[in-house]
Amino acid sequence: MDPRGNLYVPHAVDIRDNLKKLFTFAKEHEIKILSSIDAHTVGDEEFQHFPPHCVKETEGVQKIDITKCKDSVVIENIKQPITRSLLNRQQIIVEKQSLDIFDNVNTDNIVRSLNIECCVVFGVATDYCVKAAALGLHKRKYTVYLVTDAVKPFTSVGEKVALDTLRSAGTIFISTDAVLEEDYQQRFK
Repeated sequence: MDPRGNLYVPHAVDIRDNLKKLFTFAKEHEIKILSSIDAHTVGDEEFQHFPPHCVKETEGVQKIDITKCKDSVVIENIKQPITRSLLNRQQIIVEKQSLDIFDNVNTDNIVRSLNIECCVVFGVATDYCVKAAALGLHKRKYTVYLVTDAVKPFTSVGEKVALDTLRSAGTIFISTDAVLEEDYQQRFK
């Protein structure tokens, strides 16, 4: 999200306004936010395919301010009980060491415990982490909305493949403005 970062997604700064709108909407309507952060250690397998990035205990692992809630908790990739106290937080941030949020041993339990039917997915990168998250949610039988003006890919070819794959999986494509419309608001409560 930051052009100064080691693994900047091209044009990611262009979606910041929409990310801010979506986070503001979720906060105002008390919608739970499940986020992820890469939290790598030196030598992680992902560094065979991507340059070192988001290394634990560095600035690079931090979420940008517009995608953080004051009432948040970070869940490491170590099996732990998913308590009511944790689930009552506005934002649950799951650490991951791969492209897939469901590779964190706690994510399945968190998602199930949130008692949700649909998920609104956005962020970076469309052709990697976003695609993996959406497909993981489909696999678990959730309705998935992809906010197309709040995602950015590494490559246009990767984006096309990802969007085609997600469309085939049943993802509903939606805009930020549509998420904010009153008739959609009831779906996301």
